[in-house]
Amino acid sequence: MREPKPLAAALEALIALAAAEPQLEAQHRRLLELHDQLQRQALYVAVLGQFKRGKSSFLNALLGEVLLPVAVIPLTALPVLLLPGPLSAQVHFQDQPAPLRLEAESAPGLESQLRLYVTEAQNPHNQRKVSFVEVFYPASLLQRGMVLVDTPGIGSTFRHNTETTRQWLPHYDVGLLVLSSEPPITEAELKFIQEIAPQLSELVIVFNKKDTLTPDELAQSLEFLTQVLQTELGTAPVIFAISARQGLQARQSGDAGLWQASGMAQLEEDLLNRLASRKTQLVQTSIQQKTLALAARIKLWLSLWLKAQEEPLQAFAEKIARLDQQVQFLEQEQQRIADLLQVDLRRQLTRLEARAETIRAEAEAFLWPQIEQNLAAGEPEAGVHQLLHANIPPYFDRQMQLQTDQTQQELQQLFSPYRQQLTQMSKDLLQHTGELFGLVYQPALEASHFEIFQDPYWVAQDPAQKAPLFGRWLENLLPPRLRQARLKRRLQQEMKHLLIRNTSNLAWSLQLSLKENFRQFDGELRRQWAETLHLSQETLTSVFHQRQQTSQDAERQTRISEKQAQQDQIQALIIQVA
Repeated sequence: MREPKPLAAALEALIALAAAEPQLEAQHRRLLELHDQLQRQALYVAVLGQFKRGKSSFLNALLGEVLLPVAVIPLTALPVLLLPGPLSAQVHFQDQPAPLRLEAESAPGLESQLRLYVTEAQNPHNQRKVSFVEVFYPASLLQRGMVLVDTPGIGSTFRHNTETTRQWLPHYDVGLLVLSSEPPITEAELKFIQEIAPQLSELVIVFNKKDTLTPDELAQSLEFLTQVLQTELGTAPVIFAISARQGLQARQSGDAGLWQASGMAQLEEDLLNRLASRKTQLVQTSIQQKTLALAARIKLWLSLWLKAQEEPLQAFAEKIARLDQQVQFLEQEQQRIADLLQVDLRRQLTRLEARAETIRAEAEAFLWPQIEQNLAAGEPEAGVHQLLHANIPPYFDRQMQLQTDQTQQELQQLFSPYRQQLTQMSKDLLQHTGELFGLVYQPALEASHFEIFQDPYWVAQDPAQKAPLFGRWLENLLPPRLRQARLKRRLQQEMKHLLIRNTSNLAWSLQLSLKENFRQFDGELRRQWAETLHLSQETLTSVFHQRQQTSQDAERQTRISEKQAQQDQIQALIIQVA
């Protein structure tokens, strides 16, 4: 295993080099972040998974205390980082520079305070604007340099929880994905695994709630899970079957036999020995890859600067003029792409409106027969209201998930040609630059994920649609047949009104999110184009002006010698780090 010292030295050299060039400010900032992470040598292990798989219970079992809130509803709304130290916590806010410190004499006491900030029940939709929470606890696992992270559950009613988990993925080194037998793995979880696996140094599967299965059922579930993962990923990650409930019980009672039987002992040993022993290697590998990418970017900038020095000034000016003409043409193309994006956005919004009307009609076809059946069976009006209250939220939750998945697929297909066009434009510009100065560079565009920026809310009852008290009294005087007809008509009107409101809420959330996704994608395209311009036109123009202002050959030669030395240094650092 490589010692971290060469990487640290390389980072320090790159930091010093980038600090001297204003054009390398972004690279300088990122290098400082990587150096800080290398100094801390922290391995971030994220506990991931769907709602109700038992992530927080699993972490509590590892710690031996009920430190993290658990419940039967979606709870964890924010990343909670577990760090070594005396029992306490720090709540970091989005709009406040200093964190709020929480202290308690016992784990349950701290847990009750944490609920105010990390649960959907007491911090709905993150109204308190919490960024993340650090919980300090004197556990041996944490003292070995491992940071455990309790993440928001994916696939819950609260879609922003899923997106928060995705946004934090680049911060994690290892993932512990918690599954269970209900069923062993869902399609959403499989998609999530396929998404996160390339972003993690290692992925470990934690199969929870094994105590709810017979030995044969457990064996069948694990065999099925292994086959699915092998087929979809090409390899099966390490799988540990555990019972977090039994593990916590064993820790609290000091029952070593139960701790072993729960499966937690084997998992803890793996975390402490295999992953913890590989901590330095895993952290360094991650930083190494990022450092190499930044070094290549700095080397590219230096190469262009040096090539620009070789041109006679008059020829240099002519080439920049030709390059400006190419840029002007391509910027017209870039604006055309932006205009087409707006056309596609309007088209997508129109499609969403049509789909919303289909959803409303399907919901009516789904609910009304049930209402009629209940009325025919003599169900009172209160019972029918209960039926609506029980069926509307889950129905629209399912529709929201289906529409989100469909929109995600549509946007991937829609955005792909634009990415290809911009990549080709960048290639054309840099190819043109290469013909003039010998530069070779190909920018990379990141994939996009459709993100819900505002969760909808579902209306399951509408007091305004209920008959007034006097009207109900008169209704009771009518013959049964007429009374039943009036009730049926009123309930149908109430149902339709509720469906219209909920369909509007669903469409509003999707349309708002669609607009924001298009805005972000357009911004990403513009940023990538600006980067291409910086690497070509802007850098060359800057060098041209510098050459005009540098009249003494000795001064210019000194700068060229410095840049050549830096280029050699960068190449040596790349070899050293790689």
